[in-house]
Amino acid sequence: MAARDHTELALLDFTPPERVTLNDQVYNDLRRLIMSGQLRPGQSLSIRTVANIINVSPMPVRGALQRLVTEGALDVQPNRTFALPVLSPEAFREIADLRSSLEGMAAERAMSNLGRKDLVVLEEINARMFHADRADWGGYLDLNREFHFHIYAAAGMPRLLRFIESLWLQIGPLLNLVTNRDEMRSGFEAHEAAVRAIAAGDMQGLRAAIEQDIQDAALVIIPGLQRGEF
Repeated sequence: MAARDHTELALLDFTPPERVTLNDQVYNDLRRLIMSGQLRPGQSLSIRTVANIINVSPMPVRGALQRLVTEGALDVQPNRTFALPVLSPEAFREIADLRSSLEGMAAERAMSNLGRKDLVVLEEINARMFHADRADWGGYLDLNREFHFHIYAAAGMPRLLRFIESLWLQIGPLLNLVTNRDEMRSGFEAHEAAVRAIAAGDMQGLRAAIEQDIQDAALVIIPGLQRGEF
């Protein structure tokens, strides 16, 4: 099991940290990987393994993992390692409903601040997500995160953004359940609807597209949790 965890972690795209911001970079990198679904539910993370992979001392890794525990992104195991939690179907349903409310609000508030340059960015993200060779599902999920948070950041509400990020930290690993071509189709439709709504200045249309994207994913993930796939 330890060898498998080491192999999987070694394949991830950690950013080599700069010494001047080492603690925050390790934390931000792990946080991004969790939010974009590049770590799986139940996956174990040891301080030594992560430190060896990214070639830093254990201290910043320990601090980063402990910060993620306080945010609900990781659990502490009896053997003093850390692991990504596995949500129950009920917990995921609750988070999906919270996301719909908060992310819908963020999309509405963002509308007046989204312009032509943002449309170009979002269209480019969609092109890379849905029209490229999809052998790289980790890249697909990271682009999905970029798409959503580009919109939410435009709301100019940092506290709301932080709440949304905390929810993504809890559900990010489960996004692996929607990385197949059937679910990509519904994601493509929701993302395209969001771009059309922004172009038309349709605040309610943008909110509806974001909520649809969240609920379509839930329709796949919740049955997977009920079947015990993790």
